[in-house]
Amino acid sequence: MSLYGQRTIIGTVSQAAGVPSGALIGRGSNANGDYARFADGTQICHRRAFVSLAISTAAFGGFVSAHQTWTFPAAFTSLTALGATSENNSAFGAVFTSAVRPTGNTWAVTSVSSQAAAGRTVGLLAVGSWF
Repeated sequence: MSLYGQRTIIGTVSQAAGVPSGALIGRGSNANGDYARFADGTQICHRRAFVSLAISTAAFGGFVSAHQTWTFPAAFTSLTALGATSENNSAFGAVFTSAVRPTGNTWAVTSVSSQAAAGRTVGLLAVGSWF
């Protein structure tokens, strides 16, 4: 039996044969974003991307930007949810555009009208398991 206290709640989260060991919560970040790992196997990755994109390719009655790649800051063993949002009023939204992969996915910004290249902020989120 492990006892958890103030010094073991946050740290390196690990597991052996599916049994959690180490800390309860682990956090990290790199050039691809931030992540949190939990002792139950849950992992959450997120990133705010600042890009200059045109939204000019006709698709599904509106327009879409070129596809962009997000390599997750930490790999998943399985994914349960992906989310992308545009933080700019000129864009309608943001969507993931590829099949679910454990190391990264592609996304694009959408709009009801064609738009020239402009700076856009996109929030990206992935939730799943790390073991």
